[in-house]
Amino acid sequence: MGAGHLWDPEGRAVRCDGKGLLLLTYLALEGATPRSRLADLFWPDRAEHVARNNLVQLLRRMRAAYGAELVIGHEKLTLAGALSTDVQVLLDGSADSIAKAELLQGLTVEDSEDLADWLNVQRERLDHRRAQLLTRRAEALEAQGDYGTALALAQRTLTLDPLSEDAHRRVMRLHYLSADAAQALRVYARLQAALRETLSTTPMPETQALARLIERGERLPTVPAPAPRLQLPPPPVLVGRGREWATLEGAWQAGKFIIIAGEPGVGKSRLAEDFARSKGRVLSLGGRPGDHLAPYTVAARNLRRVLNGAQAPLPDWARRSLSWLLPEVALPGEPPLDSADARLHEAIQYAFSTGLSEVDVCLFDDLQYVDEATIEAAFILIDAMFPLGRPGGLPHFVAVHRRDELPAFTRAVHERLVKAGQAVWVDVTPLPEGAVHAMITSMLPAQDAPRAADLARSTGGNPLFAVESVKAFFEAQGAQEPAPKLPEKVGEVISWRLARLPKMTLQVARAAAVLQREFSPELVAQVLSAPLLDVAAAWEDLEAAQILRDDRFVHDLVYEAVLAQLPAAVRRLLHRGSARALTEAGAAPARIAQQWLDGGQAREALPWLLRAADSARAGLRLREAAELIDRAARLRQAGGDAAGAFALWVQRAQTLAPSDDREARQHAVNTLLEQAATPHERARAWQLQAELFAACHEGVRAEVAVRRGLEALADDEAPALRASLLSDLGAALWTQGRVTQAVTVLEDARARLEPLGVTPELAGVLSSLAVVLDHQDRHAEADAQHQRACALLEAQGDTGNLLVALRNHSVCLCDLGRVREGLTLLQRALALEEGSAAGLWNTAIGHALVAQAHADLSEYDLALQHYARAQTAPEDLSGWLRAYYRAGEAEVWLALGEAARAEQDLQAVADAPGLPDAYRVRVLVALGRAAHALGRDTSVPFARAEALLDGADRPLSRVRLLLARAATSAPDAALPLTDAARALARAHELPGYELSADLRAALAFGGLGRADDAMRCSKRAEARLAAVEPADMTRGEALFALHVARHAAGHPDADAYLQAAADWVRHTAERHVPVPARPPFLTRHPVNTAILAARTPPEAHDAFATVRHA
Repeated sequence: MGAGHLWDPEGRAVRCDGKGLLLLTYLALEGATPRSRLADLFWPDRAEHVARNNLVQLLRRMRAAYGAELVIGHEKLTLAGALSTDVQVLLDGSADSIAKAELLQGLTVEDSEDLADWLNVQRERLDHRRAQLLTRRAEALEAQGDYGTALALAQRTLTLDPLSEDAHRRVMRLHYLSADAAQALRVYARLQAALRETLSTTPMPETQALARLIERGERLPTVPAPAPRLQLPPPPVLVGRGREWATLEGAWQAGKFIIIAGEPGVGKSRLAEDFARSKGRVLSLGGRPGDHLAPYTVAARNLRRVLNGAQAPLPDWARRSLSWLLPEVALPGEPPLDSADARLHEAIQYAFSTGLSEVDVCLFDDLQYVDEATIEAAFILIDAMFPLGRPGGLPHFVAVHRRDELPAFTRAVHERLVKAGQAVWVDVTPLPEGAVHAMITSMLPAQDAPRAADLARSTGGNPLFAVESVKAFFEAQGAQEPAPKLPEKVGEVISWRLARLPKMTLQVARAAAVLQREFSPELVAQVLSAPLLDVAAAWEDLEAAQILRDDRFVHDLVYEAVLAQLPAAVRRLLHRGSARALTEAGAAPARIAQQWLDGGQAREALPWLLRAADSARAGLRLREAAELIDRAARLRQAGGDAAGAFALWVQRAQTLAPSDDREARQHAVNTLLEQAATPHERARAWQLQAELFAACHEGVRAEVAVRRGLEALADDEAPALRASLLSDLGAALWTQGRVTQAVTVLEDARARLEPLGVTPELAGVLSSLAVVLDHQDRHAEADAQHQRACALLEAQGDTGNLLVALRNHSVCLCDLGRVREGLTLLQRALALEEGSAAGLWNTAIGHALVAQAHADLSEYDLALQHYARAQTAPEDLSGWLRAYYRAGEAEVWLALGEAARAEQDLQAVADAPGLPDAYRVRVLVALGRAAHALGRDTSVPFARAEALLDGADRPLSRVRLLLARAATSAPDAALPLTDAARALARAHELPGYELSADLRAALAFGGLGRADDAMRCSKRAEARLAAVEPADMTRGEALFALHVARHAAGHPDADAYLQAAADWVRHTAERHVPVPARPPFLTRHPVNTAILAARTPPEAHDAFATVRHA
């Protein structure tokens, strides 16, 4: 205390100043501190290694100057045990005398803002401690009758806390007891002026009462009785909400999601609470300031609440999946997951649905603070459970939010629910004056009831204003005192109440406000570097004053008022202290980053922003991850590191690459094009632009972008970047139909990357090459490349691109006839995507591919479900996929015997703009099959398909057309078509189509009575049927074809195949056909009708012939 001195064991003064003195003082007050923290605090503008070296040099100089180790430790430094300090004696209250000077008086810190702020706060803390000790001693001396000495101590207290009314009353009383009433009243006058100028208020009732007693010359008690703890009024009754209550009741009866909105303090939370409690068992959840910073913040907190009250334990799969969010639920012996797995949303939904089984209503307050990931997860669950409140379903939900403060995403979800008739939005408005009067009257004692009208008029119908005004009335007025004039705004009332808190209590409130959420006395004590017992006592005062409740403020407006009163320097220091405390507590990186930013420490914030981005990526929250990376990049740019900023912007664009949000991706690329300063940077920017154009099927624009990138790269080797550009060129060429050139370019890119080892670029090139090989119908080669690409992406943890690669591989397997294997990969990809709720690449594509695989396996109910989801998903990047999904659904209806319905949809799609030729051919082929089923001419759609294939290298499309024409032709005309299809399928590795060609040929030969040829084709087909699914025909039709061939040859097991075909039809109808579609499936589908009608081999043959030539 004072100027700062150091004495040796013999009592001789030793020179100690500058950073050495500050270091000793810091360790005396903070205790053991990491070297890294000290280095950064004392040399904030130096690189870390330089700052740590400076600390080492300082310690060496101190050791040499003092001849002893005053600071000891390795990674953490602390004061040597033999060293004692006056500040510790002061803090533990054992000092014989109380220092008159402040901490390190006269010392200023100019080269470290953080250290300067710390010194100021510590001075305030020790001043508060000195005032406490002076007050205690003054009280003791007053009780002993030593008024002069007590007065001297009391006056010192006033210098430490000039606005303390308790200190002023003591000085006034001691002057009066010392027979100096005039001086006592002058002290009172100075207090009045100070309060008026500083706080725009008047002295407290007890201070005014003391002044009047002094004026009248009455006798004073020697020692005043301690003031009793303030008893604030009870909560108000709910009044004036009959209209809103009736609306809530109607929504409840309809099982709708209830949304309550209103201005801050208008009473929306009270209305929601009272309504919910009137309905039974309530679980209260909610958002808090700062929750939006990290994905799943609210989900994690509320899951803990739900699971604590759950009756049944979680199954192992759910515990394993949730361990990424809640490490404490990990299975014994298993570490928590380090990223979100495919079943995260399923696990969240399972936990909530089972945990809420004993709850009648879930009340969710402050929805405006909730992070987007939690909103998505919650509403996926709620969306599937309407109406709410049914037995075995979800309880009723009531959500509350501030008007006009919902994030855009949450508002869109709510608006969709309201439009769908699944939710009701209730707007809570200010109360009429009569209702406010009734509420205030219920809070006031009978003798103060006349004040209700004045208070009601001043509140503007805002219930919180009314409550805070009554609290202020109780705090400011004694039974005989006039009430103060009320401020005009509720925030001013709250501020008036806060200004009257003791210093330590106010500091605790400030630290809690800076922490925002999930604070505790222990955490606040760490932020303030204050004794825990002092913080705990202040905490009790805040709860008694109805400022805090448990680990949050009683109202957001109270929290905002505390923040608004914070001086800038103190606020920055508290943010930095919060960042350190939260780091030790293992808080979310995004929360720590924001505390460093609010504390003015961008350099400290930057690594935490990147950790937060990694965490968001691990949860497949790509948009949030990209935003965090962008913030980090701008900090690097502001710090003069342009190259580092550009590297982060590249990372941002790559993070968004699997997303279907074209606008966000283009914005990221635009930033790169604007910021690129070197040839290499310009090449990278154009490469990412080409990648985006290729993803949007804009081949020409993609090729131009690649050329620009290669031009910028010039002679710079940069093999990885050059290979990425070549990969995008391959995609661009493929999109333009220049498949052979695309393969050449991609193989060149692969050759350049292979020597570099395992890289993300190699995985991308392998995936692109596999896709192009598939389009050349070189599926066996493509399969090998797909497998390598998927393995590399999984090893690199690139989940976003992995799901795209899995989809591509599944298409390859389906073309190879391995449909069940392909479906397994598709389901894995879809689970990854839905587990993220991030809209990666395009959810609609995933559902459409799954639907097509289910259709190929004759699982028509599942196919229709997935096609429906594909068509209701957000618009795709291409602009034509939605039409193609409709065509896929039409093929399912055709397979179900609904040929007229299928034809109508296919005709609508056949001329859809932008539809690539390969896809349009498929639509036209299906249209020809529908026409045949309806007994119409097939020549027009088939001719259009043939024209599109003229000169095109599309073997799969040509095989599909050949087989469709064979299926709709007479046996003699069908044979050359099946021969051509078989040869083409075999040459281009299309085993499913080769199988179908043999089956079609067996049918044709059987129809012509050529038994030996029919059996030859039949045996070839049967050998393949165990491993490969037939393409463009059902397994039932395949079994029927084997029956026809055996019947023609007089084979004894012919009837067994017919029975197997009939069993397949009936089993499929029962298991995989929607109930309304079963009659047409059984009676209008030509092949199924023929199978079921065939009772003897001749009938079977004749029936099939009739179907073929209908």
